[in-house]
Formats: sequence, structure tokens, C-alpha cells
Amino acid sequence: MKSLLFFFFIVLSVLSHYPFLSDKWEEIELFQEETEQLEKTVREKNFRLPVEGPLIFRK
Repeated sequence: MKSLLFFFFIVLSVLSHYPFLSDKWEEIELFQEETEQLEKTVREKNFRLPVEGPLIFRK
């Protein structure tokens, strides 16, 4: 199990040095930040997201 984790760590560290992936990582980080901000806004405003279909026995 440790050798498998070590292998993935090596692969990720090697791939992180390629320039074409650095742009993708920045996009992923920006997307994660936007998602976290949206989740925070939804929690603060206590939005009710629309649910498709009939609501049965809602308390």
C-alpha cells in the first residue's frame, strides 16, 4: 500500500513540472475557490434549491 502511494506521489511530482499542466492546475484551483465561495453563499443565505418532482411528507 505504501509503495502504491509512493508511486502516485512520484507520478504527480513529475507531472507537476510540465508547463501544460500548470495552467490546468491554476484553473482547477480557481474553480475550487469559486465552488467554495458559492457553497458559503448558499449556507449564509440558506437558499432552498429547487427539487424536481413532488415533495411528499415534508416537515
